[in-house]
Amino acid sequence: MRISFHQFHQNGINAITDQQSALSHTQLQLARQKRILSPSEDPVASTLIEAYKIDIAANDRYKQNTDSVMSSNELEDTLIDQVTNGMQRVRELFIAAGNGAYSIADRVALANEASQRLDEIIGVANTQNAQGEYLFSGFKTDVTPFVRNAAGVVQYFGDQGQRTLNTSSGVALAISDSGFDLYENIPSGNGDFTVAAAPANTGGGVMSPGTVSNRAAYVRDTYTFTFSLNVLGQLQFSVTGATSGPVIVNQLFVEDTAITFNGITTQIDNVPVVGDTFTIAPSSAQNVFTTIQNGINAMKLPNITPAEKAQMRIALDQALESLDQAALKIDTIRSQIGTRLNVAQTELESNIAVTTQMKTSLSGIEDLDNVDAITRLKSQETALDAAQQSYAQVQGLTLFRYLR
Repeated sequence: MRISFHQFHQNGINAITDQQSALSHTQLQLARQKRILSPSEDPVASTLIEAYKIDIAANDRYKQNTDSVMSSNELEDTLIDQVTNGMQRVRELFIAAGNGAYSIADRVALANEASQRLDEIIGVANTQNAQGEYLFSGFKTDVTPFVRNAAGVVQYFGDQGQRTLNTSSGVALAISDSGFDLYENIPSGNGDFTVAAAPANTGGGVMSPGTVSNRAAYVRDTYTFTFSLNVLGQLQFSVTGATSGPVIVNQLFVEDTAITFNGITTQIDNVPVVGDTFTIAPSSAQNVFTTIQNGINAMKLPNITPAEKAQMRIALDQALESLDQAALKIDTIRSQIGTRLNVAQTELESNIAVTTQMKTSLSGIEDLDNVDAITRLKSQETALDAAQQSYAQVQGLTLFRYLR
């Protein structure tokens, strides 16, 4: 086979070019510290690399979300702790105000402190986070949740929404609770019913807050207690339900003795008089601010006559009962916050572990083996040098050198 001078020349050039290309590729691999520089070099590995990168980026977003969930819930827990402490102090003030030895001036002083505590609690309920969002407005993060109207009543202007963030592909955790759930939707009284004395009562009878002693027998209704004298001149009472009708008829009244009917147990301390009435009515939703304000108003009531003392005591008892319901509701929410924080911590640890594993797998596919690459680089440099020297020698070959 004849090999022309042009072929000698071209083969030499091709050998040099091939070695230069291989050397350049290895140099670029070392510079980037990547084994695969383009998808065409290894389509299967390139597909895996892209999949790992997408998953790692998603996990990074989940980690950021988890951090936000934890910081927001920790802030909410701190704020609720402040509210709980304020409510506990208000409770102590309510109890102190019930001390019969306190003068009206003493009780007004206690009421003033309770008012300050109420202002503090409202302020906490209107807290904004670092982004200027109201924490307890639900989805309406730009709306002040709790505002006093002209009558001094605190109204809620947020909604019932609960914002969440995904902490993994299948888990979404709340970052806050709405003010409606925390402070608004709270049953008054003991949670089942409230008791009240008619303003026109003249006796010293005080009805206890009562309980539902038999849940299966409980009949939700509004009951009215009335008092009269029997033929012997003894005080007796009757209980009539608005829909249940008469449930107790002309029963002899015994002071400080349990009265049970329709699953309800209560009692009346001290002695009412003929014409006095008491009511037991189903609980209704009431916000914690109204509860505290009702207690403050009760602290300022006159406390001279037996009837006045009874009215104040019943009003304070109801405020205390309602405040306990608010505390129970807030404690329930706080336990949910604790659960969310525990789940978020678990999600965070799992996210970190999975991300670390994916990065390790990605590194095994994508990263360059430096020892192998440097060895290959040296070999390619040697091959290139040999190709260049060979080409130089072939360039000098011609028959004319041997002709004389």
